Amino acid sequence: MTQSVYFDSQIIIGVSDGRTPIDIWKGVLEKLAGRYNYCVSFTTFMEIVNALAGGDEDHFEQNRERLLVLTDVVDSEFLPMPSQFVRAAVLGLPSERPDFTPEGLEEFWMPALKQARDGKGLCLGEVVLPSFWPRVHRSD
Repeated sequence: MTQSVYFDSQIIIGVSDGRTPIDIWKGVLEKLAGRYNYCVSFTTFMEIVNALAGGDEDHFEQNRERLLVLTDVVDSEFLPMPSQFVRAAVLGLPSERPDFTPEGLEEFWMPALKQARDGKGLCLGEVVLPSFWPRVHRSD
């Protein structure tokens, strides 16, 4: 069984902001490949999304880049919310929050976050995803 690894937001922020050189980050990822599963911790993901949502427009791209550093790793896997993991793995119960499942994060949240070009549009839901385009018609 392959072990998993995930990183705290401080490491991701350090890479994104240039305090940790990108070559070192790529080297770490290369050493992990094939030996460990790279996972996106729900807690780290939400810390960075909260900074994206709560930050000012001048820092939107900086915060968005942090999210991309966290998630743009080949074969990465999103982890469930800690409480949902316990609910499923320990108690054998279904998720109470299907909107926050790893699949939901990867298939809906990430495309929307990647498409967003500013915080206001993201908060107002003004992100049109190509797969939803036929169902979306705006008259403004």
